[in-house]
Amino acid sequence: LTGDVVIPSGVKIIAGSAFSGSALESVEIPDTVSVIGNHAFYWCENLSDVTIPESVKYIKIAAKRESIITTQSSLIFSSF
Repeated sequence: LTGDVVIPSGVKIIAGSAFSGSALESVEIPDTVSVIGNHAFYWCENLSDVTIPESVKYIKIAAKRESIITTQSSLIFSSF
């Protein structure tokens, strides 16, 4: 995958390694997502913009290597 991605409404979980190694530049996550899995955006070196809604309550710590993902809500970082 390359460029901008809009995840469809209705998706509840972004699986681990879902976009790992891709050339994404931005990702828009709908408010139906509550979990972002391990390494979901790992090695996405071009990724500079991720919109994370308040519905996301769990992000695996290594969701994106060497970057900071910001959100408007309080998140619980957990192993699952």
